[in-house]
Amino acid sequence: MKRARGSTKTSRQRDKDKQASKNPCKVNYKFADMVGDLENKGWSKDILTEQIESAFCNIGVSFLQLRPYFNLLIKATEIFGEANELMSYSELDGLISVGLFDRTACCFLGAVRLSLSGQQTESWVLLRACIENSLYAYYVFGNMELAKIWSDRHKSDTNKKKCKSAFTIKKVLTALEKRSKSIAKEAKESYDMTIDFGAHPNERSLFPNLEEKQDGHGFVLNIFNNDPYIMRSTLVMIAMTSSLVFKIFTLIFPDVFKQPNLAIKTKNLENEIKSLSCVFIERLIPT
Repeated sequence: MKRARGSTKTSRQRDKDKQASKNPCKVNYKFADMVGDLENKGWSKDILTEQIESAFCNIGVSFLQLRPYFNLLIKATEIFGEANELMSYSELDGLISVGLFDRTACCFLGAVRLSLSGQQTESWVLLRACIENSLYAYYVFGNMELAKIWSDRHKSDTNKKKCKSAFTIKKVLTALEKRSKSIAKEAKESYDMTIDFGAHPNERSLFPNLEEKQDGHGFVLNIFNNDPYIMRSTLVMIAMTSSLVFKIFTLIFPDVFKQPNLAIKTKNLENEIKSLSCVFIERLIPT
């Protein structure tokens, strides 16, 4: 079981695969080209597409007004793409770990999109998934027994119970701590923060999104929260999560992440995150 990207394809096909891996969501048309067709079909005339359009517009505003944060997330996305191109595997555990790296990148992209649209609370669900995917990848890599337990989960009720027992957040973090106490500590703190702010239905996932009605009688829940401090702080946390998962995957694939180009990029990303977080991260926790 050896990963060899495009080994049976033409050079042109390999080039297309390479571009797709860097931007798996890329399509052959632009949104602007579709506007006429969408309007003719009644786009934004119903409650669902109206909300989707609001989300898209918020992303555009974020792109224009939050360039330092947007640029930071672009750099993290580039690291995901470049690392993906360098990864390979020969056994089941490697296949799972590489696959979970790709899942981590997808969850990161989803969290970015939600947060930029104003749905910061929902983005924490995907940040939790980012962390869990990377932790599972670490836990499985180099352990064929765990890889088999994980891959056989749905073959029987017994297998499912066995997998549930083997894969708990406590066990996974304990395994990581044996290798790196500092990374395990950061992972635990980040994981707990995702739970507090939206990955579980806790108070911090609700109250920051409530707004008192103008008549003073009751509250309304804002779907899109454009509070500047919450927006910026959540974007910083998304970037911090990407930096964390790069540290975890460096333990799994050191030859990939210690390549000079990637090593410099991940270090620069970490430094830029620190400079932005000094200003806004304390605003994330309400007093």
